[in-house]
Amino acid sequence: MRERHAADPEPGREHGFEIWPENLPAFEIFAAVVHQQRVVAGFGASTCQGIDAAALNAALDARQVPAAGRWELFTSVLDMGRVAAQVMNEHRNG
Repeated sequence: MRERHAADPEPGREHGFEIWPENLPAFEIFAAVVHQQRVVAGFGASTCQGIDAAALNAALDARQVPAAGRWELFTSVLDMGRVAAQVMNEHRNG
């Protein structure tokens, strides 16, 4: 079963990926904090390090995520952010 994200720009059109239902909560939080990346800049280059943990905690608080399951969700989103950072850094550094 394909879950659709609320921000899907064109419902009914395939966008090249599926989200398994068990991953949807982590994806929704990731989508909310994806712009909260830690970036280190210096000497003419910048490196993305991943999602800022404080921003992630604030997003979890804002969504009133209960303590049960919160750590798993937190680490899943950090993992997504780490992989996204790797891709951005590879793209940036050629």
